[in-house]
Amino acid sequence: MSSSEKIYRCIRCGRGFSQDELRILPGLRCPYCGFRVIEKTRPPMPKRVRAV
Repeated sequence: MSSSEKIYRCIRCGRGFSQDELRILPGLRCPYCGFRVIEKTRPPMPKRVRAV
């Protein structure tokens, strides 16, 4: 996984950003709007686990 992938998303503005962009501001804040609530995005396909 490269660091340029958009793995975080701001709850307020909805913009995606990478971990490198997250380091712009101190603490955990959206680099665009400064909101402090972000979520980690999930991969598009669910993980399949074989039943035992």
